[in-house]
Amino acid sequence: MNLSFRILAKIALILVVIGFFMPISCNLNGFQIAKAYMEGNKVIVGLLFYIVFISALAGIALGVLLFLNKISLNPLIDLIVVGVCTGTILILLITQKNHGLQIGAIFAILGGLGALALQIVSKVKNE
Repeated sequence: MNLSFRILAKIALILVVIGFFMPISCNLNGFQIAKAYMEGNKVIVGLLFYIVFISALAGIALGVLLFLNKISLNPLIDLIVVGVCTGTILILLITQKNHGLQIGAIFAILGGLGALALQIVSKVKNE
């Protein structure tokens, strides 16, 4: 079984999804935080939380399809999906830095940064 860095990058996104279900801040998971923002006056921040989750799921789905050789995917699309997920995580981290981070946030940050690093290695190695 040959796991390329492209596929490993998608596996790292699993950490983002797992982190979303764990306490991220104030003992709330990602869905609870997103819902609270959507009901308040910061709808954009709530949408960003959902973008993190959806882009991570999209990346995982692409990874499964790549692993099963069901699609031939342009590496740029991979990079865009991983970049959106990681970039959104970083935007939330920077803009919401006054809230305490819990283990779910750490999982999401590590998963996003790991996926981006693996995706870049994949691009450099021309996989």
